[in-house]
Amino acid sequence: MLKCEEKIAIITGSAGGLGKEFANRLLQKGWSVCLSDINQALGEKSKQEFLDEFGIEKILFVPCDVRKHKEVQNLFLETRKYFKTDNIDLLVNNAGVADSDKLDWKTVTEINFMGVMIGTTIAMEEMSTKGGTVINVASILGLFCAGRPNGRYYIE
Repeated sequence: MLKCEEKIAIITGSAGGLGKEFANRLLQKGWSVCLSDINQALGEKSKQEFLDEFGIEKILFVPCDVRKHKEVQNLFLETRKYFKTDNIDLLVNNAGVADSDKLDWKTVTEINFMGVMIGTTIAMEEMSTKGGTVINVASILGLFCAGRPNGRYYIE
């Protein structure tokens, strides 16, 4: 059984919010973590915060749009190269957006559903020989319309 110091995680949507906190908790337990987000500026800022506390050997940031298969493949490739390993122990599919006036339903579906499917499919390929874990994060907000402040169900 691997010690936590030898385990490696990739977390999508981890430049801020829940994803960043997931990374923080894993880093505190001794894991090595690859942060990933479409927001490169915020991702680099979060990486720097973690570098100061955990060191360069424990943290990496790779920009990634989870809607793009090649970018998710590159995420795994860059993580393996950086941490000098052939195995990723954990993928947290955390990237997601809320329905809003700024996004159309197609974009929301591509990120929240297809992004998870792409990540999971690639993780299955990557983890097929040595094993690993995939965690898919969802929000209770998926049951509500963000435009309804009273929290009424989206589908009535």
